[in-house]
Amino acid sequence: MARTMLRDVGGGRRGGNARFTISACCVLLMVAVLSGCDLTDPTSPNDPADLTGQTTNQTFVFTGTISVSSSAGTLPADDTSTVLLVVEVKDSSGAPIQNLTTVGFSTDLGAFNVGGVLFTAAQVTTFNGSAQILFQSTNREAGTATVTASIGNVSSSSSITLEAAPFAGTIALAFGASGTGAVTLTGAASALVPFDANIGLTALDDDGDPIVGANVSLRIIEDTTADNTSNPNAEFTTSRHTTTGVDGSAVTILRAYGPGTVAVVADLFEPTTGALVATSNRIILTTTQVTPTLIATLTFSDGVTTNFSTSGPYPFTEGIIVRVTDAAGTPLAGLRVLFTIETDSTSAGATLSNSVVVTDGTGTATSVITIPDPGAVAILAKVVDSSNAAVLLATSNVIVITGS
Repeated sequence: MARTMLRDVGGGRRGGNARFTISACCVLLMVAVLSGCDLTDPTSPNDPADLTGQTTNQTFVFTGTISVSSSAGTLPADDTSTVLLVVEVKDSSGAPIQNLTTVGFSTDLGAFNVGGVLFTAAQVTTFNGSAQILFQSTNREAGTATVTASIGNVSSSSSITLEAAPFAGTIALAFGASGTGAVTLTGAASALVPFDANIGLTALDDDGDPIVGANVSLRIIEDTTADNTSNPNAEFTTSRHTTTGVDGSAVTILRAYGPGTVAVVADLFEPTTGALVATSNRIILTTTQVTPTLIATLTFSDGVTTNFSTSGPYPFTEGIIVRVTDAAGTPLAGLRVLFTIETDSTSAGATLSNSVVVTDGTGTATSVITIPDPGAVAILAKVVDSSNAAVLLATSNVIVITGS
């Protein structure tokens, strides 16, 4: 018994191997607009000479009868089982309606399975006065579905009871893109260069088929990466709550900011009641400390000059900029830069507009130096931790501004 469900780009879902199948010729989906005419006596087209552009639309009324029945009055709300709906359509004289008459179907619960795609409303054409379509539950919702078949203003309804279906299954976790594979992983991490690990999960029912649309929550049950450090706790970069896809799987990313151990499990929940169904195996990430090589380059605001001379007028201001990268030249955002005046021969003392600045997405931080009178001022930038120099991560070159 397959339970695979596929969603199409239009919002429908595909159900694999339904329990009730019918011949393809019995279900003909029409993409036409539902018409309300009695097709027993076809009308003649307008004479082209009569079509002036102002011709009034012609209205046709169906005056026959419709009856709808189902192969069963109850159905498990397992999103897989189906019942066959059969509509008998007769014209006003009691004879079967003409072939290829379009019948519209609608429902307030569940959906129609047309060629493996699910719709809450569908159109099917008649053959020998009959039209047929498959019906099933969606999202495992239980309740009473009212199914209506109609042609024009004439309709007929039938009720189908969707009974809550037992929900059972298992969930597996592994590092990588699927729920199978390695359950342990090693890496190196720091607050500046965190380590990301892909985690895949797979939910299967008791028959080994994928569970589609199951609610899953991942949990970190152990994390020593932040012990006695200023590092953040390990975390999921996307929501730890997710829903399984068409193959019963989902993927998330675990991020560690320092050395230690992170253990993760996942819980599988019944989508309608929220009851816990199963808890996965445990997977473990072990990280060691990584000490990145940081390069801080300090210049004046043109991004090139490291020695600047001016004759005033005073006070004189000039922008300064530092760019922080790793050894490969990749800009690093979110780092704290401490600007300092190393030497100052001005009489009134030079000042900085900002002494602590966090690098932006381009890895840069800026400030402004003000010299009040002639003299030489040497400036340095340091990449520090959150305590502003308790841990020195990088030191820039020195730049000098000289006033005469």
